[in-house]
Formats: sequence, C-alpha cells, structure tokens
Amino acid sequence: MHVPEAKNLRRGFGIFLSLALIVLTAHAAVVIFARTWTYTSLVSNLIELASALLASIACTLAARRMENFGKYFWILVAAGFYTWSFAQVICTYYESILHASLQSPWPSDIIFFLSMTPLLMTVFLDPKKGFDRKQWPRIFDVLQVVILTVAAYLFT
Repeated sequence: MHVPEAKNLRRGFGIFLSLALIVLTAHAAVVIFARTWTYTSLVSNLIELASALLASIACTLAARRMENFGKYFWILVAAGFYTWSFAQVICTYYESILHASLQSPWPSDIIFFLSMTPLLMTVFLDPKKGFDRKQWPRIFDVLQVVILTVAAYLFT
C-alpha cells in the first residue's frame, strides 16, 4: 500500500531536483556567458522568479502530504517563498521595465524584507498540533513578529 506512494514521492523529488538543476544551470549560463547582452538583467530576474516559484510549489506539495506541525511548517515556508516571488515580480518590473534608479527605494524592498516573516513564524508552531485556531494568543505573537519586522525595516 505504501510502495506506490513512495514511488510517487521519489518521482516528484526527481522532477523538482531536475527542474532546480535546470534553473541553476540556466542562471549560471546567463551570468557567465551573457554578461554584455541587453536583456541579461531581465532574464536573470525571470530565472530568480522561476526558482522562487519552484520552491513555493515544492513546499506547497510537501504541506499537502503532511499533518499537524509538518503541514503548517511547510505552509509558512511556502508563504515566505510566494511572498518572495511577488517581490521578485515587482523588482523585475522596476529594474527591467521601468529602469528605475537603484539608489531610490522600490516597493519590492519591504516585501523582500517581509518575506522572511512567515519563516520566523514557524518558531511559534506547536510541535504536536501545528496550529490550532483555539491558540489565539499565538496570532498576537505572529502580529508582533510582523510589527517588529516592519519596524526593523523602517528604522534601519
């Protein structure tokens, strides 16, 4: 009964590993061989977006296979990668489409900074249950982490 499930897990791992190696190789090729190409920045940003989305999807699929702590852990990690992906889209737009100055802050800056917040929230998960809606004080802990992260960004 568990053998087909194990085969699917190995096949899924192989697919994600192959895609990750393709993305890594493509990025290395762009950085090494296309340094003077006009669209190097755009292609590099799109490859970074692809790697973040690949990680997001892998975490989401891992969360679907888990229960309790593991499920919520991977959901939070996926949320961090999805937030990073959103920031990468904005960054790509500002850098490659608008050609905005690198010296001025972009809206993506704070989103990149906040993308680490879900990862930090994994500290507040109950190792036995994961996240239980009855644990409403943990929601305040999460809000404190978000406020602290925003404050750290704004005042540094």
